[in-house]
Amino acid sequence: EQAFLFTVTKHPFFGGGIQIAPNASNMRDELTVIELDKPTLKTIRQLLPRVIKATHLEDPRFHVHTDTTFTLEIDLEQPMQIDGEVFHLPANMPLTITTEKRQIIN
Repeated sequence: EQAFLFTVTKHPFFGGGIQIAPNASNMRDELTVIELDKPTLKTIRQLLPRVIKATHLEDPRFHVHTDTTFTLEIDLEQPMQIDGEVFHLPANMPLTITTEKRQIIN
């Protein structure tokens, strides 16, 4: 109920180049989960410059977790995006996100 933004990523950038997860890296195995508690309009105005400067994770309203697997289950149906495509996550249906180790051949 308190989450405003919930994103799972393997790279630092969100959308048009904003570093939502500045410490994330495609070169590591783990995923990074960023959750932002539901802010007020005043708080959003205060956080925006910090998000642009990539210093927002110092704020206690942001929660960061890293692991190779996450399972998310929600009480209400929610829209979600995967690589820019919109889907709907049904209520009470677990969504498990995991990494896959690959080798890059030069």
